[in-house]
Amino acid sequence: MSAKADVLAELGGIPDLEALVPEAFRRRFDLGEPSQYGMVCQDVPAGIKRLESLGAGPFLYANAGVPGWTEGGERKKVTVPMALGYVEHQQIELLGAGTNTNHYAEKIPSDGSFALHHVGIAQLGMSSTKPALVDAGYPVVVEIGLRIGPIYSVDVAYFDTRGELGFYVEILEFTAFGKHAPLTEGLVSRIGRLQRLLRRTSARGRR
Repeated sequence: MSAKADVLAELGGIPDLEALVPEAFRRRFDLGEPSQYGMVCQDVPAGIKRLESLGAGPFLYANAGVPGWTEGGERKKVTVPMALGYVEHQQIELLGAGTNTNHYAEKIPSDGSFALHHVGIAQLGMSSTKPALVDAGYPVVVEIGLRIGPIYSVDVAYFDTRGELGFYVEILEFTAFGKHAPLTEGLVSRIGRLQRLLRRTSARGRR
């Protein structure tokens, strides 16, 4: 088996990213190709180790507050452990339960395995995509937003498509000077590689 096949099997035997959101659904709302498996698990650092051992990653890891978290129309201070990595150029996001929200926790398996929570699609056009999905009966359940003046902005919205697709659809809009600017695989992998090196150095120092 390839590394990707091994990783998808470990993630619960989920289909390839390209097959998760039907083409007819994407055409209906002018959505781009899926770019991210959004997975949840009980222990994100342990999940990183399992997936890296199968050939995914290296993973960038953080456990920090999420900027502009709005859930049910209410702003909240939410902290979530998360990691980003790749397998054969497809992004995997790992998320833990976090604090002050049940958005991820409700889907986390109790047996320590992974579960597909959402599929992410990174593209411009949130101002038109959001009302189109909402008007079609897919409400926004969580929004996340970050602004760094006119230089950089991030807008994220989770739409409740579970009844039709079995998972949320997450639209991510990264903009730098008006242009589409998502995180690149190269940047994520470089940071993940550095973090992995630091973890190993720290572990040797404790011996």
